[in-house]
Amino acid sequence: MLRFIQKKYASIPLSKGDLILTGTPSGVIFNVPRWKARLAKLFRFGRFQKLAFSQKESSAEKFLKAGNNVHISAEWLGSVSIKIVE
Repeated sequence: MLRFIQKKYASIPLSKGDLILTGTPSGVIFNVPRWKARLAKLFRFGRFQKLAFSQKESSAEKFLKAGNNVHISAEWLGSVSIKIVE
């Protein structure tokens, strides 16, 4: 992961103390009605079939995109805010 970051953002050197956040921020999960989840399980849909079945056109609005701001706080560690650029 570090090599990928260094290659992709070669003009921004990593320094001691830099934070690299990974994982999925809250708020990007799909809102799938319970009946759709049960139906997908009943038909034994695979991972991608479930995604296609549950995805709506408006779901894209729930993902992070360029221009969004993310604020993360962790009790005694403090907090950090970032702006999504890509």
